[in-house]
Amino acid sequence: MIEKIKTFCKVEKDSVEIEFHLMKGDSLGECLCQVTDISNNSVLLSKNINIKLGINYSFELDRGEYLFEILDRHNSCVFKENYNSIERVDSIVPFNDPLRRIEALKPLKGGTILKNDFPQEAYISFITENYVDLAELLIKSLRCFSNRKIILYGINFEIPEKYKSYPNLIFRNLKVDFLKIDSDPNNLFQIYHCKIAACKKAIEEGLERGVFIDSDVVARENVDTIFEYTYEYSGSRTNINRYPLFTRHFYDNMVFKGSETNRHLMDYLDIKEKTLPLISTCIFVFTKDCMKFFNDWQDLSNDKNILEDCFFYCPLPDEVTACCLLYKYHATRCLPISFINVIDLNTVLEFESSEAVERDLDTRWSHIPRQKETVKMFHAIRDIPIGEDIIKHLKSAEYERLTNRKKGLRDE
Repeated sequence: MIEKIKTFCKVEKDSVEIEFHLMKGDSLGECLCQVTDISNNSVLLSKNINIKLGINYSFELDRGEYLFEILDRHNSCVFKENYNSIERVDSIVPFNDPLRRIEALKPLKGGTILKNDFPQEAYISFITENYVDLAELLIKSLRCFSNRKIILYGINFEIPEKYKSYPNLIFRNLKVDFLKIDSDPNNLFQIYHCKIAACKKAIEEGLERGVFIDSDVVARENVDTIFEYTYEYSGSRTNINRYPLFTRHFYDNMVFKGSETNRHLMDYLDIKEKTLPLISTCIFVFTKDCMKFFNDWQDLSNDKNILEDCFFYCPLPDEVTACCLLYKYHATRCLPISFINVIDLNTVLEFESSEAVERDLDTRWSHIPRQKETVKMFHAIRDIPIGEDIIKHLKSAEYERLTNRKKGLRDE
């Protein structure tokens, strides 16, 4: 078993060039290149690059020592350089370091200055200060099962000390001026909509493709496959350049105090037709081209008439505003059901052991879809020990799956 494959490179000159020696016809495809300054453990560069025959990449750096990492997009194998070729290494990487790496870098002349260290592709979430401990579950689970960074926006506070040890985390203080709303003295309506400001800020900082995830979540081992929607559904094949793709809700209709949850806002906006199923905002994918939608969503959430009685118009605040805006956009696409709500580890075990039959679970608002692989996360986790138990289970289960898969390949 290979514990770790990484390269520490001491730069004596002003630049470094990475040479990829590939066999004829071979290609690694799109990978994430990351450069870390060893002196202060800061990430200087995080950039998607397409590695194929005859392609070299050059970076201009100050003198010092750096860690270079190449992360396989699908996290399915390890690559390292061996003399004149890159060979694949069959191995299981321990979960305390799940990243796949390349081991060959050469300091050469020439280079291109790359200043922006903000990732082009990442997970996005936000928290208020009372969610610091709970959101650590999301950070931990993404570190276990994803190669990508999480950009976490703290609403009006700086990075907690405990977060500084997570290499997969970029933390930002997102300053928000809350309006005084008589109908919502605790600012809950506006807090729910802080996800809009977080996504807009990420795009402004350089994000091209993102996946928003609520902070009360534990990611599954297949979580990174959600990014495939940002590639598959691009250009003329969908409207993701106009609006995000939200996860479908497991209910097609919900009622609050005798009325459909979307009805009052639909009437206020004079919306006559529902153009897609009910959605949830706990997970959605988007690109930088969705900025207009986020601006319109933010304007709707700040509508003075709505704010005067916000929970009358929006009993499920951000879900109702997003869903009605999608109707106005004549949206027709959404993600499949990408989450289930859980109470404890027993919910997860029931989900994993159930047959491929669509049904409700005997928990709070939870449902197993027929295609269980579409579920990327376990949502509504409000107890830290329960979340830790779920992560521990998922790590051991994934390790066992990888071990059995490798063993099966060797036995063939």
